[in-house]
Amino acid sequence: MKPKIYLETTLFNYYFLEDITRQAEIDATKELFEEIKKKSFVAYVSDTVIVELDACPEPKRTNMLSLIKRFRVQELSKRTEVATLAREYIHLKLIPKKKEADAIHIASAVCAGLNILVSWNCRHIVRPEIEDKIEAVNVLNGYGKIHLCTPLEVISYGEK
Repeated sequence: MKPKIYLETTLFNYYFLEDITRQAEIDATKELFEEIKKKSFVAYVSDTVIVELDACPEPKRTNMLSLIKRFRVQELSKRTEVATLAREYIHLKLIPKKKEADAIHIASAVCAGLNILVSWNCRHIVRPEIEDKIEAVNVLNGYGKIHLCTPLEVISYGEK
């Protein structure tokens, strides 16, 4: 069974980033999208990702949104329980209140039963010290574990 992964908004930005100091991250992002194309993973986004991409200026907006179609990334259906779980992450101070969209990204992936959330947001999302706490909240609310990873970690996972 192929891993189901959630693509957080930062990945779309890194795909088009032109910053030589971030070349390793850019290359890993592009490699992840190629692995999605090869069907090594089943990739998803939420409506929150779409809204965030849609708010970007042109031509960046069109370029980033085109990746969803180009790589056949599926959009998750809206679930009412996402907001409740996201509020729980915020209430427990796992995610700052001002970063509600980050909590929604995690909750969207969890509520959909995905295996991995992939992001370059290492300040609020991909933080090993909160992954166990997120899991505890998920279990208490009847959900499973989600791995919070960078593309580099996911690519190595796919090679195993």
